Formats: sequence, C-alpha cells, structure tokens
Amino acid sequence: VLFRSKSLALVEPGSAFNAIYVVKFARPWLDPAKYSIGFSLEYAPVGGGSSSTVAASAAVQITPRPVCLSLIAIAGGVLGAVVKAYLDAEGQTTIGIWHLIQKESICISAIMAFIFFNSFEYTAIGKSFNMPLGWRGALTLGALCGLAQARIVKALVGLAGPSQ
Repeated sequence: VLFRSKSLALVEPGSAFNAIYVVKFARPWLDPAKYSIGFSLEYAPVGGGSSSTVAASAAVQITPRPVCLSLIAIAGGVLGAVVKAYLDAEGQTTIGIWHLIQKESICISAIMAFIFFNSFEYTAIGKSFNMPLGWRGALTLGALCGLAQARIVKALVGLAGPSQ
C-alpha cells in the first residue's frame, strides 16, 4: 500500500487524474522473470454516497542480464565449432581432433554468436518465436553459429563480394 490518506486527489466532473509509478525490478542472471503488478482504485462522490472500486493488473517480463547471455552465446559458438571439428574428424583420435580445431574458426564462431544473438530479437525470425530470451536460447543460437560457421562465412563473402 503506497498511500494511506483519506483521499489521494479530488477529481472534478469531466476531468481526469493520472499518477505515474516507477517500479524497479531485479534483473535475473540466466532466465527471464515474470512479475504481476496490481492496482486497486476506490472512488466516491464528494459529500458522501457509496464508493466504487476498480482493479487492474499487468504482467511484466524482465529479461536476464545481456552481458551474461552474450557470454553464454559466445561459449555456445566455441562449443559448436568444437563439435563441428569432431564431426569432420571421423575416426581420428582425440589428440588429432584438437589439431583440427583451428583458432580462427573458434574466434569467428564466437564473434558470429555474439553478433547474431544480440541482433536476433530484432529480426523477423526472432520475433516469430514465442520463446522468452534466456540462457537456453543463447546457448542454442551460439552452438548453431559454431556448427554452421563455414557456411555463414561463405554466405557473407558471397554477399560482400571478393576482397580486392
């Protein structure tokens, strides 16, 4: 309860009363948090009469910390690049696989995961998903960037044209 006074404002007939409330929520680390805000308004005519009550509520979803999700997307990009190298290795030993993993592909995968994840929610594809922004989405998008890194680079080179 914010106000305990007898009346908050006197509203003349035909006029309106507005109040703005600033509510601060804690931003979660990994998963979105959902809160519900409720308001109840009681009004009565001046000089007596029966009072009436009106109630309303709104749901608010607070997204996780962007830095944390960006780091998870980058880690997903690195893991995707490692999985891609393992799939390409076919029957080689673990030591041989680590030699196949190129530092460039890991760096490119991490950078692409960072860029794609941070711009994903503003694209038509991102808006079409009815999934809240959280660590699972960041990890999935990052891993897909790592797995498809070579194809994405080829598409970008084709789009930008060959270097001079």
